[in-house]
Amino acid sequence: MALTPPRTLTPSKVTAFTNCPLAFRYTQIEHRPEPASPHAVKGTLVHAALEGLFWNHEAGARTEAAAGGELERAWSMLQSDPEFTELALTREAAASFLADSRVLVGNYFRLEDPNAVRAIGIELGVEINQDGMRLRGIIDRLDIGSDGSLTVVDYKTGKAPSARYEQMRMGGSRPMPSCASGCWGGRRPKFGSCTCAIP
Repeated sequence: MALTPPRTLTPSKVTAFTNCPLAFRYTQIEHRPEPASPHAVKGTLVHAALEGLFWNHEAGARTEAAAGGELERAWSMLQSDPEFTELALTREAAASFLADSRVLVGNYFRLEDPNAVRAIGIELGVEINQDGMRLRGIIDRLDIGSDGSLTVVDYKTGKAPSARYEQMRMGGSRPMPSCASGCWGGRRPKFGSCTCAIP
C-alpha cells in the first residue's frame, strides 16, 4: 500500500525523524495511535497556566498567586480533555499530578520575573514554505527587548536539556529559526528556554 508523506513539518516532527525514522513513520505517516503521556499532559497543563498568566494579567499583576489561579482554571478545563481522561488516574494519582504541576508553575518564578518581560506574542503560530515543504510551529512566548531585539521563549516542564541538545534543536539547520526569521522579515530572533523541572 502506498503511503503519503506528510506535507507539513514541525520542529518536533523533524526531531522525531532524526531520532528514529521508524517511529516517525509509525506516528506521522501510518498514523498509528499513541497512548497518552502523563508528562506531555502535565506539560500542556502548565503551558496553559502560563499562557493565562500573560493573557489575563497585566505586567505588575503577574504574581505566583495569579499563576496558581490560572492553573486551577486550566485544571478544571483539563478534566474533559480526552488525553487526560485516557490516563485514567486514580484520585490519589490525580492529586499528585496537580501537586507536581503546582511545583512546576512555582519553579517558573524562580527563573524569571514575568512582570519584567514585554511579551508581544503568546502561543504564536509561525509558518513558512521552504523547498516545497510547509514548516510550521507554535511559539510559547515572543518577547521584545528595549533595543527591539526578539526573543523566542520555550517553556519546558521535563528534565533540563543539555546545551548541545538545545543548540541542535534551536539553531543551525533546524527549521524553527528559518521559520521564525521568515515570518519576521528576516529578523532572526534569539532563542531561550524556561525549564521548570521538578528537582
